[in-house]
Amino acid sequence: MKRSYRKHYKLSSRNLVLKHLTSNISRYITILTIFIIGICIGVTLVNSLPDAQANNISEYINTSIESLKNDNKISKINVFKQSLIKNIIIVIIIWLLGLTFLGNILLYLIALVLGITFGYTISSLMLLFSFIQGILFFFSTMLLQNIITIPAIVFLIVQGLKFRTELISNNGNIKYVTIKYSVYCVIVMLLLLLASIIEAYVSTSLIYAISKYL
Repeated sequence: MKRSYRKHYKLSSRNLVLKHLTSNISRYITILTIFIIGICIGVTLVNSLPDAQANNISEYINTSIESLKNDNKISKINVFKQSLIKNIIIVIIIWLLGLTFLGNILLYLIALVLGITFGYTISSLMLLFSFIQGILFFFSTMLLQNIITIPAIVFLIVQGLKFRTELISNNGNIKYVTIKYSVYCVIVMLLLLLASIIEAYVSTSLIYAISKYL
């Protein structure tokens, strides 16, 4: 009986996810396309930097790594606070934009900026390190939390984009649609809280472990 219930729950969850993806496939494709364009812009920006600015980036990263090699500790609680505050601001902005009339354009802009930031950071690492070192640094500093952060933010942007459509399909029941949208925001915030914990307490530990190889 218990096994049957678990199987039914898994199938129901899978069907729910598939239904969501199917009904929003065009929105996801659009957002992911904009995100990828943003990554390309970020990479291009780094590659087109004047030598002086490129050297400044390299010097900053080198200084940070040397600090780690000299056993200077990173304040994990400060990393957590900064990451959490940033994520809270992002969720609030997306929530507000989803409720506004012209919010859709700005939601697309957030996806673009997210991609630019991601591409700029990755390209900056590749500017300084060899390919293998860059991959190591990326995996230790960015990958784990961004596995959660990027899908969660993309999901929330999609919810913001469909807010007005759902409002129309529910005959203008703004209270129901707004509460539903707000619940999604809370769920995403909880996921981003987890991402902040990973960034502060897992990624920083990995940085110490791989710093001696950089």
